[in-house]
Amino acid sequence: MSQTQNKKRVNLSPRARVTVALAGIALAVIIVVFLFPRERDSTIVIGDTVGPTVTATNFVGTMGVKRSIGYNNLHYIVARVSQASTCSDDHKVAGV
Repeated sequence: MSQTQNKKRVNLSPRARVTVALAGIALAVIIVVFLFPRERDSTIVIGDTVGPTVTATNFVGTMGVKRSIGYNNLHYIVARVSQASTCSDDHKVAGV
């Protein structure tokens, strides 16, 4: 009863093993790219999608300026600027 079981092993050359491994990795990459959801970039606004709202808090000062610039057939006018010490999307420092 002390017989050893004969297990059939696939004998592959080193080149064939590398090819099988690369094919497995390529299959895994294809599955991840096409089946798993992608992380959306919050800075890109396409169509009706609205990005996150960032608001300034703890205003330090406000100054009136009259500057304008033309770019790509648009005319931008800056009439007032405000300086804030923090914004709503700033990361909180641990322990503060």
